[in-house]
Amino acid sequence: MLTLLATHPLIFRIASSTYGRFDHVSSDGFGIIGRGFWWTKFAVWNLGLFPTHNPYAAAPYGQFQGPWADLLALFALPLSILIGPLAAYNVFILFGIFASGIAAYLLGRHLTGSRQAGAVCGIVYGFNSNALILPYTQLNAAYIQWLPFYLLALIRFVEARTWRNLLLLCAAALLNGVASFPYYLIFLPLLTVLFFAVEGVAFLRSVQGERSVLEALDVRGRIEDLKKLLAGGGIVLAFLLPFYYVFVGGSAVVQSGARDIRMQAELALKPGDYLFPAHNSALFGEWAQATYWRERDLNWNSAAAYIGYPALALAVYGLYRRRDRRTAFFALLAVFAFLTTTGTTIDLLGLRLPGPALLLHMIGPFARRILIYKVFVQLAVAALAGIGAHALLSRVSNPDRCGLAVAAICAAMMVEYSIIPPLQSTDLSQSPSVYTWLADQPGDITVVEYPLKRNNGNGYQGYLFYQMIHRKPLFNGDVNQSYIPAQYRAFWKDMEVPAAISDYNNQALLRHFGVKYVIAHPRVQTRTVIFRSLPQPDLSRCAGLRLVRKSTDSAEMFGDAPTDYIYADVYEVVAEPATAMLVWDYQSPYLPHSGVYQEEKKGFYPPEVLDDGNGWRMMRNDGEIKIINLLRTEQRVDIAFAAISPAGSKTLQAVVDGRPIAQFRLDGTPQRITISDVALFPEEERVLRLHAIEGAEHLPNGLEISAAFSDFHVSGRAKP
Repeated sequence: MLTLLATHPLIFRIASSTYGRFDHVSSDGFGIIGRGFWWTKFAVWNLGLFPTHNPYAAAPYGQFQGPWADLLALFALPLSILIGPLAAYNVFILFGIFASGIAAYLLGRHLTGSRQAGAVCGIVYGFNSNALILPYTQLNAAYIQWLPFYLLALIRFVEARTWRNLLLLCAAALLNGVASFPYYLIFLPLLTVLFFAVEGVAFLRSVQGERSVLEALDVRGRIEDLKKLLAGGGIVLAFLLPFYYVFVGGSAVVQSGARDIRMQAELALKPGDYLFPAHNSALFGEWAQATYWRERDLNWNSAAAYIGYPALALAVYGLYRRRDRRTAFFALLAVFAFLTTTGTTIDLLGLRLPGPALLLHMIGPFARRILIYKVFVQLAVAALAGIGAHALLSRVSNPDRCGLAVAAICAAMMVEYSIIPPLQSTDLSQSPSVYTWLADQPGDITVVEYPLKRNNGNGYQGYLFYQMIHRKPLFNGDVNQSYIPAQYRAFWKDMEVPAAISDYNNQALLRHFGVKYVIAHPRVQTRTVIFRSLPQPDLSRCAGLRLVRKSTDSAEMFGDAPTDYIYADVYEVVAEPATAMLVWDYQSPYLPHSGVYQEEKKGFYPPEVLDDGNGWRMMRNDGEIKIINLLRTEQRVDIAFAAISPAGSKTLQAVVDGRPIAQFRLDGTPQRITISDVALFPEEERVLRLHAIEGAEHLPNGLEISAAFSDFHVSGRAKP
């Protein structure tokens, strides 16, 4: 009942809405609905495929799909078939919140022997603001219910080292490994080491003298315990290793997701995040926004970590009244997790020391969201609050008064944590008309949603969500490019920069790879938020694209439904299929700048849109272009493009595989240049270097440029 109240009115709109208050679908949760729940059902039920291989993304080659959210979707497959992917997703949200409260209740009851104290523990952990906000985005991040189960199983195993308790511990570890956020699994070894360290200290303090220690240690019994732990580790690995290779994709996929340590510092919490109510708190939200959140530069939903003052007071009281190894462990866990979430270093007495987050980075280099470990702070506080509640209630002799006191405490905390009103519901009953139009187009035609990325390098999750409406393969990939042949991946990377589509040869490459339509979003925005991309060129000027449908939707037509993808024009790709691919040597604008241009004083900059509405590739001194033959036969190609020297007259030299083949004079006006008759052998790669003999000049915009190029057009003639 508490779960239904906290998520109202989700249970009444389970097939037409989802949890959270959004006017957009550009967040991870909507991507998981499409990429995870819909795709899993569509792959298994409609295509007869195992869902880890997704030919409907990064088409025509597909992509490896996984791992965590998609495994949850696999568990939900029977529900998705019976009631639909959206309803199944909502059921899993409800189950996650409910099970989190139940798991913490069981932990609190075991720690205190009191159901009332267990109820307090369950409220603090399962219904705090963070637990209610986590399902907004990452469903697997919201699956925090297995963490209390793991601690409960660990404590029970230490108290009674039976095979039954060992199997429960293994099951809890596996559930955290395969059904929850991967970061939680990374943290568990450190949590376990901390737990046994406290157990060891408590054991040493309980005995005195070498003889007593050896006698109390019971070496033979400890050897048996070690055998059980090793057996348990073998059981866990026997399940996790296949999961790692089948669903995660192995080390290649993990390493491709490795993060720079700088990203951890950017996603750190501040102490105030734990002390100020969530920005959408029903009671204190407006006050918290005005006094704290408006100055917070991190995403407010991500930073929400409010503990609650009643819970904090009960936790402190529990520490005061009960001083044993359990309270010591939970206090240390709270401090350790707090330090992990608040940065990569610890400032102590003027010294900057490495923090626990650095150790976690060594264990899981792909883990950059250190703020997610706040759940361990909240778990520790919940356990201590349960202990404190038990100590407080033990002073109340009347059972009726005790029950009333527990009800009052729990009700006060539920009200304090509540994020309703307003209602946490997003209406998904309407879709942009472009996707229903696309669904009506015959055949499994491939489309590209454009632009491919936001200006921060993240993808547009709405593309994944609305794929369940149109059901067409997407050129866009969202996880990795491991299935795309290595020699072609550069084209997918080039297309991530919006200006790159200006090149006729890129339009021809889209046609070569089977793309029929470009779904162009000139803007992705709502009344409250804009999801910007890098500047887009004027697609109406692209000779290889033909406009076939203009956007007809307006925000007024959608009421409270999301409107961020309603602005969409459709272009048919009419360019002749490419016979050769051009690969550029520039550094992605979405990656941290390495200073390569300053160090090497050469190379292309990422393509940019200039005042004429076209995409231009600007070069410093000289740049390298690889030419890849897409045919299985020998061909001769002509490479035509527009060129300009922004800072005055200059000589441009073309060199193929180290041999000069042409020379051109550039000036301040664009001129068309053709490099003729370049021989390409089957599946061969050749290198074209464009060299500005007179060097580069500083322009008013701050760039150092020798020449700029646009609209590359490669025409080939197969050798008879």
